[in-house]
Amino acid sequence: TLAMSILPEEIPVAFTTFMAFGAWKLMQQGVIIKRSSVVETLGSTTVICTDKTGTITENSMQLHTLFNYKSNQIFDEQHFNTHELSELIQFAMWSSEPVPFDPMEKTIHKVYEQTQTNDQRSNFKMIHEYPLEGKPPMMTHIFKSNSGEIIIAVKGAIEAILRNTKLSFEQLKQVETQALNYAKLGYRVLAVGKGLWPNEQWPALQEEFEFELIGLIAFQDPPKENIAATIDTFCKAGITVKMITGDYAETALAIAAQIKLTHNQEVLTGATVLELSKEALQQKVTTVNIYARMFPEAKLKVIEALKANGEVVAMTGDGVN
Repeated sequence: TLAMSILPEEIPVAFTTFMAFGAWKLMQQGVIIKRSSVVETLGSTTVICTDKTGTITENSMQLHTLFNYKSNQIFDEQHFNTHELSELIQFAMWSSEPVPFDPMEKTIHKVYEQTQTNDQRSNFKMIHEYPLEGKPPMMTHIFKSNSGEIIIAVKGAIEAILRNTKLSFEQLKQVETQALNYAKLGYRVLAVGKGLWPNEQWPALQEEFEFELIGLIAFQDPPKENIAATIDTFCKAGITVKMITGDYAETALAIAAQIKLTHNQEVLTGATVLELSKEALQQKVTTVNIYARMFPEAKLKVIEALKANGEVVAMTGDGVN
């Protein structure tokens, strides 16, 4: 103590050294952390709430199947270069970021390059963007060519896009049935559409557009190789694992079956979570382990309900530790 008080500038050096030794010992056990507080509380964790994409699954996002709504036909990856799919692939690309960083959008750009004989990306410039938002979310991009041609492209959750179309009840059921069939196989399913707008001034919200449905795109994102064993380890340690995802309930159930996640077949959606009273949700979270079509407010409410039940909760995925 006397030595440290005489040379106070050594305190940060000593503290950093001790922390480095601790991190080194943890690394030898296969543990890498950002904050030491994570390890301090991990031993008392009783519930782990985990995202699906990129945490349970590989986040490889391979484009597996395309559904052309106009022709009511399904195409596998061996037939993506069919002329009939050109519009669907183009609008899926236009609705993605021009310089993609997300694995899903990188795949879309790659398929565009492989299937389109005339690459138009250099001839168009994005002039307006509506970011990924909404419940459930979608995103819209507006491009303008050198000659003045306008492209309004949208992709996102099927429900979000369909409610802005003029499809009949029978047509809506047809699309929803096809999407559910994909979801039951564990695929991530998105709708792709073309936006219609008569004015030169763009609306404040993308929900104001009228959309023309072009088709559905289904991505295969398999579970990580060791995830089932990891979840089994948690269960044996007395830790409950709950999956919280923005995907379809059917997709979540399919992935849960593949990884042998314990659940009672019941799925709570984000909308349902917000509708439930505090007491009712506290009761539900004791038995429900799968949550689909979730968004930040609903996730927070689930976490609060678990904590109110006395659980110690750890979250993984979505940048949350």
